[in-house]
Amino acid sequence: MAKSVLISIILLLFGGCSFAGRHFAVAYGNFEFSQGRFSSALERYESAREFSPDSDFESLLDFNLGSVRYAIGDIEFAVEYWAAAEDTEDADVRFRSVYNLGVLLFQQGSYRQAYENFRSALRVQPGNMEAKHNLELSFSRWQASGPSQAESRTERTDDVPSTAESLLEEIQRRNAERFRVRDEVQPRGDVNDW
Repeated sequence: MAKSVLISIILLLFGGCSFAGRHFAVAYGNFEFSQGRFSSALERYESAREFSPDSDFESLLDFNLGSVRYAIGDIEFAVEYWAAAEDTEDADVRFRSVYNLGVLLFQQGSYRQAYENFRSALRVQPGNMEAKHNLELSFSRWQASGPSQAESRTERTDDVPSTAESLLEEIQRRNAERFRVRDEVQPRGDVNDW
């Protein structure tokens, strides 16, 4: 309760400053979202739109609005907001938007589209292990899904599955190198064996 009062006071003090006002509105919206008060978070994010526009800031707002819409079950608006947030120079916002869309598409059973989104996410953050795992999982589900998505596979070029397979093989090879376990345990010379 004290935190929300403090945040409200800060918003009132800096409400006239467009830079500070919009950032405090987003911070307050983030706080409300973390507390599960999604309608209040939605109001805060929308109020931040009233301040002077900045394209990267707008993308952040779109991402946040998409997250709130997803949390309240408004999937169509969540997709629209996340798709709008993809068009930004901020790599973190772009990654999270593309990644979240991939998760949503995977949950809906659109494995080919989820695969494409995770692939795009990995172009932004190539070292993200969750995106790599989800890429592999969506690819395997896409391949196992049968004729319903196999038809949409032929709509694209014929080399997509082979490209996808080579990409997955490369990811698996790199992960195997990174997490390779030694065949023998090398004893350290300064340790006595009991």
